[in-house]
Formats: sequence, C-alpha cells, structure tokens
Amino acid sequence: MRLIPAVEGVALHLAEVLTQLHSPIENLSFEFSSSAFDKKTCTKVKSSLEQINRNLTVVHILGASLPKELRDRFAKATGLLHHRSTADIMVTFSAIEQALKTGDALPSRMPTPLVVRSLEHGSNADVVALTKNMLKDRQFRIYAVMVGSYMGVLSLLDELVLVLKEELGEAYVVPQEVEV
Repeated sequence: MRLIPAVEGVALHLAEVLTQLHSPIENLSFEFSSSAFDKKTCTKVKSSLEQINRNLTVVHILGASLPKELRDRFAKATGLLHHRSTADIMVTFSAIEQALKTGDALPSRMPTPLVVRSLEHGSNADVVALTKNMLKDRQFRIYAVMVGSYMGVLSLLDELVLVLKEELGEAYVVPQEVEV
C-alpha cells in the first residue's frame, strides 16, 4: 500500500516541525513580546497539535488495513462523510489557523463541540452491544482504536477552541445598520 509510507512521511515531517518549536516556546518567558500568546498557551497548542498528528496518523494507517465493510461502518458511525460534519471540521480548523496566525479572537459561535456534532451526524442504526466474539476479532479491535483516535482528533480540536477563546477572547458579529 503506497498510502502508508506517504502518511508516515507527512506525520514524521510534522512531528519534526513541532519538535523544533520546543526551544522557541521555552524562550518565550525570557523575551518581551507583543503577541497574545504566552509560553503556557503555546505549549498547550503545540501539545494538542502533536496529539492530533499522532491520532490522524493512526486513523489513516489503520483505515488502510481495514476491510471495506468496517471502513464504511466507521464513516457512518462518525458522520465522517456527512457534508455538515466535514464543514464543521473545516470551519473549526480554519478559525483556529486564523487565530494562531493573527492573534484575533475566535468567533463566539463555532460549530463545536465537534465530538457531539460528529455523533449527531453519524448513524446509530448499526450500534450493537459488544460481544466476546467482537472483542476477539482483530479487525474489530482495529476499528475501535480507529474510532477512538478519530474522536480524539475532534476532542483535541474542541480543546484548542477553548484554549484560544480563553487566551484571545471571543468576537461577536454585530450587523451594521442598513440604510433604507
């Protein structure tokens, strides 16, 4: 499978980039900065991004090894292919990226918590009680780890939103009066 080496390469590169941020973040306490971000916030953000990188890598690598029926079940259960779920995640990523680049406050209304919204968009129709046989099945255990890793990504994004809102505040959109 050609996908796995590509995913591993991207994950390793991102891990290296995040590791290179350790010293600059440590030095923040010794430098005067006009940035809204302090050492504590930068450390939280870096740690969350490292965990997101690990979880996404797990999802991609395990997903490549699962049979199609379990990949389909994963997509249905998590709402992964639902257009609203994809939009919620992309909006959240974009807002986080913008806040990190500019130091601007996040919008007061965000499509979060992503974990809850993902489960709302997912299908609970195939939820069944766990059995011993399911837990003995290696493929099902891989599926379970994959679901846990994906939910971990969403949870970490939710956490990043909270960290950034605490540090930068919230922006409220107030419509300007329209002249008639």
